[in-house]
Amino acid sequence: MKVKQVMKIILKSVMVLIGILILFIFAFGMYHRYMLAQEESKLEPPGVMVEVNGHQLHIYAEGSSENKPTLVFMSGSGTIAPVYDFRLLYSKLSDDYRIVVVEKAGYGYSEIVDIDRDVNSVLEETRSALSLAGESGPYILLPHSYSGLEAIYWAQMYPEEIQAIIGLDMLVPETYLNLEIKPSIIDGIYKILLWMGVQRIPGVYDATLNWVSDRENQQLKYLLYKNAMNIDIQTEGLAAVQSSKLVNEKGIPKVDIIQFVSTEKMGADWISHQEHFSEKAGSRIYYLDCGHYIFHFQSAYIADTVKEYIKSNTKD
Repeated sequence: MKVKQVMKIILKSVMVLIGILILFIFAFGMYHRYMLAQEESKLEPPGVMVEVNGHQLHIYAEGSSENKPTLVFMSGSGTIAPVYDFRLLYSKLSDDYRIVVVEKAGYGYSEIVDIDRDVNSVLEETRSALSLAGESGPYILLPHSYSGLEAIYWAQMYPEEIQAIIGLDMLVPETYLNLEIKPSIIDGIYKILLWMGVQRIPGVYDATLNWVSDRENQQLKYLLYKNAMNIDIQTEGLAAVQSSKLVNEKGIPKVDIIQFVSTEKMGADWISHQEHFSEKAGSRIYYLDCGHYIFHFQSAYIADTVKEYIKSNTKD
């Protein structure tokens, strides 16, 4: 057989394989869309749904509203369901204080909306959602990771609403100032995989939490299939540099700040940037020898520190 004929056979085989792959991706994607529609009716938000800018956001609260300040939990980027993710920590505080978990657009039970996700847009939605849910300040903000930007910006813009920021290994503006974030071919491939519903494949992504019930872990699965790195989370990430510059330009907010910092390296300068921010803010900093989701590992210590802070800063 001539080389030319062999090459034709190989090329034809490759084209057939590509065709089969495309057909499989399309079929699995259609199955994913069908299942999302079925699962939507099975979602049972434990909090209240409020309409902000034409879409639904989920706010969960527990504890007496008479006990001020109210503690507001703000999730890091990509957290599937903040209402369950933060439970180990807020369950140790809600007997004494009002706690509120904010689920931004694209997070938890909140709707995916595909609109601007810069820090100003996100903050105004958070404030509106809290107000519509009947919550009011003063607030102590407990931001994890990426939401540190929103918390700092909140205290800059509305200092009268904020008593303190207690950072849970939170992002500070300096971390993203000199970065350049642009869509890449990897992002395109990732979007195809998400459209396909690759998160449904067992072992690809395990969202199970051992401190919630079996029913809630089933809810977590539905939320994983719905939320995994959706367009809102992607858009939020692409706005990180712009948001960081805006927050950095406004300087250090005039509120109390406490920083819990994980010793696990999130990047070459993650810890040093938090330390630099602490120096400028005059904040207290606590190093925790555990992973980035510090409230999964050190919830008791963090809760005790929060209670101690509130007790020492509350007038009789």
